[in-house]
This record gives sequence, C-alpha cells and structure tokens, in this order.
Amino acid sequence: MNQDDILHFLKTAYFGSIDDQYAAASKRAYRDFCRTIRSQLFKNATSELKEDLRRKITDYMKSEIERLAKMKDIDSAAFDEWHSVVCRGIIERFTIDTLCYGQAQKWINMTFKYLCVLDDAIKNADYFKFLHIPMDNIILDVAVEAHLIDRPVKRWSRWNEAEYKRYQNAIRNAIHKNKGNHYPPLLWEFRNWKANEND
Repeated sequence: MNQDDILHFLKTAYFGSIDDQYAAASKRAYRDFCRTIRSQLFKNATSELKEDLRRKITDYMKSEIERLAKMKDIDSAAFDEWHSVVCRGIIERFTIDTLCYGQAQKWINMTFKYLCVLDDAIKNADYFKFLHIPMDNIILDVAVEAHLIDRPVKRWSRWNEAEYKRYQNAIRNAIHKNKGNHYPPLLWEFRNWKANEND
C-alpha cells in the first residue's frame, strides 16, 4: 500500500464516490450548510425534490467554475464579481425555499474547499489565491482568537450580500496584513479551521 492508496481511502471515506469530483464536493458542501435551513417548507419537501435541486445547482456551479477557469487576467475584483454572480444564481435557483446570501456563500465556498482536496487543478489555478473563506461559527471564533477581526453579532447563515462582503473583505485584509498580500485566504482557513461541536 502506498500514499496514493491511503489518500484514495481517506477521500472515499469522507466523500463517498469521487468519480464525479464536482458532485462529491458539492454534495458534502450542501450537507455543511443545509442544517441552517429550518423552515417547515424545506422540512416538508421530499428527498427526491431536494436531491434534484441539489443536482441542478451543482451543475450550475460546475459550469460557472469552468467559466471562471477560462477567464483571462483574473484578479481579486474580477473573482469577487464572479463570486457575487454565482451566489445570486444559487439563491435564484434554490426554489424549495428562500436562501440567505450567507447560506449561498457556504455552498460555493465549501465546494471550492473540497475541490482543493479532490482536484489538483483547483489548487494550481490562477484564481486560487482569491478564493473566499467559507464562513461558519468555527472560523468566526478562530478569527477572534487570532486577533484578526471581531465576531459579528448576526449569524453568518442569515447574512445578506453586503454583510458577507464586509466581513470577507475585512478578514482577507487582516490576513494579508499579517501574512502578506499574496497569501491566499483559503490557505489560512485550511491551516486554522478546527472541528468544533458548537457550529
């Protein structure tokens, strides 16, 4: 048994089938945020309807990530605009219930994080250094512990677009001030996120 065999085992133990990496990453990301949807409307929806919607939004995110990969001379502003469009697209397509921007960011940002584990192309992409930190209670607490930024009062899952952008920009600026302008925020998240039962 070599390191590749061990890594394959760990990936399949965590993600299940990884034949379709986008589907595996998106499905796991969906599980990370869907518990924040507490409406009766969502709870009453059939599992078939939820699964169909999850697949449609996964296909949308995949096509948008592929579009992102083809963009020339990508910079932070262009990535942020792309990210805003995708978050709004997720919200628009989530027809079972009304998603908040904070929930949409979690889906796309965690999908990227998981794709970094599954697909070397994402880690080596020109846009990797611009990827956003997935917001959740754990990272909000870690940012406070690291003296980067104060914790917002409002729950991340209920944030609107302006609230999300304000926090994302502030933590990115704090990381760059601490680590340098070329340090990828998602790399900081990978190295500082820790499992916590309070999320």
